[in-house]
Amino acid sequence: MSPERSSLKKRKRRTQDDSQQTQPEEDSQVSILNRRNSSLVINGMMGQMDIAESQETGDGTSSAKSTKHQKRKLKRKLTAESNLVTSPTSAEHHDNKLPEETHGREKRRKAEPAPAREPPPPPAPSTTVATKEIDSMDLDEKKSKIKKKKSKGISSLANSPPPEPNVSTPQTASLTPMQKAMKDRLEGGRFRYINEVLYKSDSKASHQMMKDDPMIFEDYHAGFRRQVTSWPTNPVTHYISTLSSYSKNILIADLGCGEAALAKALIPKGFHVMSFDLVSDGEFIIEADICDRLPLPGTESGGGRIVDVVVCALSLMSSNWPQCMKEARRVLKDSGELKIAEVTSRFTDINAFISMVSSIGFQLIRQEQPTSHFTLFDFKVAAPSNPSPKEWKAVMKKGASLLKPCEYKRR
Repeated sequence: MSPERSSLKKRKRRTQDDSQQTQPEEDSQVSILNRRNSSLVINGMMGQMDIAESQETGDGTSSAKSTKHQKRKLKRKLTAESNLVTSPTSAEHHDNKLPEETHGREKRRKAEPAPAREPPPPPAPSTTVATKEIDSMDLDEKKSKIKKKKSKGISSLANSPPPEPNVSTPQTASLTPMQKAMKDRLEGGRFRYINEVLYKSDSKASHQMMKDDPMIFEDYHAGFRRQVTSWPTNPVTHYISTLSSYSKNILIADLGCGEAALAKALIPKGFHVMSFDLVSDGEFIIEADICDRLPLPGTESGGGRIVDVVVCALSLMSSNWPQCMKEARRVLKDSGELKIAEVTSRFTDINAFISMVSSIGFQLIRQEQPTSHFTLFDFKVAAPSNPSPKEWKAVMKKGASLLKPCEYKRR
């Protein structure tokens, strides 16, 4: 082997060793130079090969052929090695370029002085008095605007037509079955309470209760109407039918009339009916305590009595009910009649009841029980008994035990 070839091999090995021993930070510089000098290195080696070829002697034909073959082989090998060396380093150089640029930018930013901040504006001078004046002016303007709006609204309301009535009000709206059941329960409970108070109190306390709250009278009779629907017969209906056959010249007094059903049925037929109860309706009912003093003329033994028939249909409610019998005797004519209808279950002793009523100045004509619910009595006026105050006190005490309170069961 010629000395030139061996020197080329040594250089090649040195270049390979040098490329392997270079540090990472030098790769970028080598990659830059490799591209520039790769062609120079190859050309320089090829030039040396030409010089070595010209210096050789002897058989030139075979040596020239071998030299050309070696030159082509060496050129291909060096070109491939140069590509291997330059291609990765060029990518590394491209990648490593960004950190250097950013690092340089950071240095430039640090070197540049930071912009000076503007100082805060000085505090405004105190303007308390001025702001108060402005606020008061704003309030005055607002008040004037509100007044103008109100005056406009009032004028628009005055000029606008009245609103149409709302048809679907709670009073007229139909109730659901559940709401109706709850309403009936509430009204039924109130009716039972009022009914118990009326039966267990004397007439004066009941009268005062109705005066304090007249709605109690309406509430009681609203519940009473519901109770009547469950009865097999109504005593008032019986008396309307019976009295319709009487002469129209008679005067009937309905004591404890309720809603004046008797008068409303008989007056259109030409009868004269006077209805008395604790609350007046201004049309048929006269306010009166039937167990105290009726606003009618008459005495038990004297004249002035004008009533022909007295009706007490389920009205002996107060604990002092015997006093009502005494008032009936006072206003009835000598030929007068007393008709009583009561709940059968109230009587503790029917014979004792008849005996007591008779002792006040009546005589029993007829007793009947059309249904198991009610018992009817017909009395006529008899000689007055004129009991002493002591005897009357005993009658009143006994009367409270003869009729029990009528208590309706919860349904």
